[in-house]
Amino acid sequence: KSRKSWRRLIETMREAERKYLSPSWGFGLGPEDFAANEIAEGLLYVSHVTKLALDLYMEKAPRFVRFVSPTQKLIGDNPDAQYYIASLRVTTHGGVIDNQNNKEFIVKGCRGAHEVYFSLSVHAPPGDGGNGSSSGAFEQVVTDINDEQISFDDKGCYS
Repeated sequence: KSRKSWRRLIETMREAERKYLSPSWGFGLGPEDFAANEIAEGLLYVSHVTKLALDLYMEKAPRFVRFVSPTQKLIGDNPDAQYYIASLRVTTHGGVIDNQNNKEFIVKGCRGAHEVYFSLSVHAPPGDGGNGSSSGAFEQVVTDINDEQISFDDKGCYS
């Protein structure tokens, strides 16, 4: 099963390279040097998306991983913010949430000493009801809380 999943990942990466980094998506159409750099940037982007997916889904227990960094750009560039993301899986049967087998999560941590804003939010695909059939990262905010609603101790920690 592990090898089958691994091979499916590799084939998905091949397909992403063939489909999205092609002339039909506007890649490789310019002068040779420009086209080569454009393809290299596209491969770097596919690598960043793959790295994020591996960070999020390879571990059984959810954990926060850095979503963007000075060297990893996804969705957009926001150099003043540090975004972390965790994947919480919801058990469903036929699109209906299974409250018997789902887990409750307690989020604990400490904010950075120089953070001017802190928030946590839960996202789901529109109309999904939590069945995990997302085609992207952030379609719908289900709930959120920010630093005005969170109690921090004198070290900036919360639970």
